[in-house]
Amino acid sequence: MDRPGSLSDLVPHYIVNVPKDPFAQCAEPGYIAGVSAAILYSVGPNGRQDTKSALDGAKPEPGDDIAFRLLLPPRH
Repeated sequence: MDRPGSLSDLVPHYIVNVPKDPFAQCAEPGYIAGVSAAILYSVGPNGRQDTKSALDGAKPEPGDDIAFRLLLPPRH
């Protein structure tokens, strides 16, 4: 499988369905794909996206997003 451009690209081979973000009124969690990494995040208790694309090394803005940076293996 090529790198997923969205979380729904993982269904059904890796996950049964995309879980809902409990802080985003049941919307999908956020997903930002980059070349060498991806960010998976929840909007957090304030219900607002505070996560900016930290993939370029930019300093994250303050907020309460719950985010995970996923390093991707190099393409061959």
